[in-house]
Amino acid sequence: MAGFTIDTFASKLSSVGLASPNKFKVSFDVLPVKDENRMLDFMCETVDIAGRNVQTMTNIEYGFRREVAYNAPTFNPLSMTFICTGEFREKRILDKWNNMIVDTSKGSDVAYYNTYATAKLTVDALGPDGETTMHSVEYHEVYPKSVQSVQLNHSTQNATLRVAAEFQYAYWLTKETNNRTSRDVDAVQ
Repeated sequence: MAGFTIDTFASKLSSVGLASPNKFKVSFDVLPVKDENRMLDFMCETVDIAGRNVQTMTNIEYGFRREVAYNAPTFNPLSMTFICTGEFREKRILDKWNNMIVDTSKGSDVAYYNTYATAKLTVDALGPDGETTMHSVEYHEVYPKSVQSVQLNHSTQNATLRVAAEFQYAYWLTKETNNRTSRDVDAVQ
């Protein structure tokens, strides 16, 4: 690249700065289970900003073969880790929510989607001041697809338990993407 120098690079960085992975906040809304004191919001230790995949197929017409897009995009699952309080509230909330999907105490019937996938999750990446939102992603129709096991160990001391969960969702939106409602997304599919 012509004209690229370390000084140019440093100048660009000093004018825009770098994003920090440890300045973020999460907010769950419209949960189908009770979350007193918004424990999932406050105890979230790690979260992904999920990606998106465009479905493609090989166009095998005459000449060069090309991958061409088709259909709606697919969305990667969202991984989150929560620090556990002494009463395991976070684990209990996630287990209760996950159990709504297939309540094995009532057989193996799967619940209706609109009973367990009602939540909206907002992930805000914050600026250097820890308050200004630099990037925000809204995940719609969120539910915990899997809640990981929590390992207990007699030889571990002075450590904090964490519970990891993988969340599925219908779609995500940012200010840069179309701000469509779920009704609009359903109409496209």
